[in-house]
Amino acid sequence: MKKFLRNLLLVLCIGVFCFSLYKIVSYYYEGYQSEKRVSELLSQVKEDEGRTMSFVEKYGELLKQNSDMVGWITIEDTKVNYPVMQTPNDEEFYLRRNFDKEYEFRGTPFVNANANLQDEDDNMIIYAHNMDDGTMFGNLRKFTDYSFYETHKTFEFDTIYHNSTYEIFAVFKTVDDPDHELYIDYYTFFNAEDEESFNEQIQKYKQASYYDTGITPQYGDKLLTLSTCEYSNDNGRLVVVARKVE
Repeated sequence: MKKFLRNLLLVLCIGVFCFSLYKIVSYYYEGYQSEKRVSELLSQVKEDEGRTMSFVEKYGELLKQNSDMVGWITIEDTKVNYPVMQTPNDEEFYLRRNFDKEYEFRGTPFVNANANLQDEDDNMIIYAHNMDDGTMFGNLRKFTDYSFYETHKTFEFDTIYHNSTYEIFAVFKTVDDPDHELYIDYYTFFNAEDEESFNEQIQKYKQASYYDTGITPQYGDKLLTLSTCEYSNDNGRLVVVARKVE
């Protein structure tokens, strides 16, 4: 009987090990496949040939494939180099879908459904998953380190209407729970009622920031918020907020 139990336990342990190994391998293989697909998308992006190209000229081949694409975000020395999608009737459509609208756990970065990309709201929000391998918005974790921020203060977000450079002014973590001490309502802030409410929101971000960037946006500035999960708290969020400078 004891021998049978030992053998059963051994089989169970081997089974658990094999299943765990399968999940790990699958996770990184999916990451490899995801990055491969992004590389294929990048291969269809036209390079500027001695002049500034319009968004349609540069990304025209991709727009033909998927009209939900409204922008492209790039952050140097990170894996953030992705199309940005928008689906007004279903904001989270790309939460678990790739550029080809096929199921993919990593999803694709997407902007809030009501974002006015042409006239630009006071603030727009781009969402993406925080993946352990750094894909999607996983590399935003780098911005919790001031030394990384010092050499990466800006990033690019081009849309069908504007080619823009954004300057980071706050990096903070929060929790999607109004009763939590870290709670900041950043995901309903799109257009400030007036200058006072705009300034109040900015101060919340700066006070919660990992460090002081010395930058304080002024009423009238256009903001872009990058939002992803943060795992030190339940329902945690890591948020990078920047203002448009070009």
